[in-house]
Amino acid sequence: GFFVGVTDRCMYSHTFQFGAGAPFTTGCTAVVEARIYGSSLGPDDVLVDIDLVQRLLRSIMERYNHQNLDLLDEFREPRRNTTVEVVAQCVAQRLLEGLRGAAAAP
Repeated sequence: GFFVGVTDRCMYSHTFQFGAGAPFTTGCTAVVEARIYGSSLGPDDVLVDIDLVQRLLRSIMERYNHQNLDLLDEFREPRRNTTVEVVAQCVAQRLLEGLRGAAAAP
């Protein structure tokens, strides 16, 4: 198989609250590596347009950079602890939506 990987980063703040414990605010520098896997190459002998993947990931990370994640809709309703796993899930979903949108474009 094949894979293409791109990396980007951002810094953000967020508040954790676990169980009945007191909430606490902290900061994070997130480094994200997005990998696209496939079993075969496309008609131009590439798996995916790496520039497209990089631009999509950059736009996602820009949304979070220097932000308080507690104020962003995707983490407010319902309120979520923005653990690494939750942020990764959100980034992956946005990247998938962007790739699907690009594939559907004429």
